[in-house]
Amino acid sequence: MAESGMPLAGLVLAGMLALVASTSANAAAFANGSFEQGNGIDTQLNAQSNAINSWRVYFGNIDYVSNNVWDAAQGDRSIDLNGNAPGGISQQFDVNALHNYKLEFSLSGNPDGHGNTFGARGNKTLTIYACSGIFVNLFVMNQGAPNNCDSQGANFAYDTSVQGNTRKPQPGMKYANESLTFQTKLGQESLFVVSTYANSPFGPVVDNFRLTDEGGIDMPEPASLVIVGTALAGFALRRRLKQVRPG
Repeated sequence: MAESGMPLAGLVLAGMLALVASTSANAAAFANGSFEQGNGIDTQLNAQSNAINSWRVYFGNIDYVSNNVWDAAQGDRSIDLNGNAPGGISQQFDVNALHNYKLEFSLSGNPDGHGNTFGARGNKTLTIYACSGIFVNLFVMNQGAPNNCDSQGANFAYDTSVQGNTRKPQPGMKYANESLTFQTKLGQESLFVVSTYANSPFGPVVDNFRLTDEGGIDMPEPASLVIVGTALAGFALRRRLKQVRPG
């Protein structure tokens, strides 16, 4: 006969969450959202570069820009997601499982290229993916959308021809504040910030990423068990792959 107190399903869920927390915390908190810590400023960074602390260039190339070129939204540094071609950056970080998060950032566009067909002003576009971290790091990424991501991505745009932003002096870069929300399933999340503007090397400019935990997700117990059970299956697969990996 079952005793009164927490239902059995609740006990199972609590145990699952504890296991998820104990096995997932091998990244770190979200960090360096305004790109202030890094090497190689005012230069192009290529795929696989980790010159910007906590971030990785995961495909293409980007321009890592200081206030000598144009003003950042916060601090002294920002990123043009197009180097000489579209690029993308990523960061993996710890989160609370089954929580809502809000990501805010500043968006502008490289104002160069006015009157130049190759670099004409236009609608600078990008997509951001927030992916649960189990499978994402096990496979090679596509250029653009990451493989095995549970996020469809959120699209953003900044039209430099409409905004009329400039390097310096006024009106300057005229950053817009943008945001998206996502729900976590696991104790890790991988963020991918990807240029989808292929018309020129003058792409979308991003800066000042901020992450806020908005609390736990309300859902029926059976749904919680399914999600966390899937998470545990993924961790088991990840551990098994690590054990059989040569070297």
